[in-house]
Amino acid sequence: MVKRKSAVFLDRDGVLLRSDIIRGKAYAIRSIKEYELLPNVLKSLELLKLLDFCLVVITNQPDIGNGLCSEAVSTQIHERLIRETPIEHVYMCPHQQNSYCYCRKPAPGMIFKAQLELDLDLTSSWVVGDRASDVQSGFNAGCKSIFIDLQYKEKKPDIQNATSNNLEDAVKIIAKHCQKLPKFNS
Repeated sequence: MVKRKSAVFLDRDGVLLRSDIIRGKAYAIRSIKEYELLPNVLKSLELLKLLDFCLVVITNQPDIGNGLCSEAVSTQIHERLIRETPIEHVYMCPHQQNSYCYCRKPAPGMIFKAQLELDLDLTSSWVVGDRASDVQSGFNAGCKSIFIDLQYKEKKPDIQNATSNNLEDAVKIIAKHCQKLPKFNS
């Protein structure tokens, strides 16, 4: 029997890409010109790949539903992420904040869709995000989670497995928890 693969589900804005923080609230990028990987993101993603995780972005993009950003621009951003990093897949909810759809975090729809399409083992997978909705989505899907606390002025989660300051620290927590050493080519 083939063992199902573990994944790390990553939020996009604030975790991988720099987002604007205005009065303590984070805002997603709305153009390809704003695309900027946060420090040490590439190194962190490469380490997760060495640990044999499937890397999946799960992102709420309500600016599409609100008419503030086009789906085409979001697609360009996601294509660039896949091209320039070890990210393998991107799942996006384009619906407005009040749509209550099954794909919008904190609902687990994007995670369950990835599980079915990619044959993932959610019990050995992680969700890494900078909002309570990210952590709740992981909890709802049966994943472990790490909250990246960027000190937003909003409710913080209290069900995460760990809290970190950035993706690099989150990856160290995952590696330690998995007790795996990366495979290095000789």
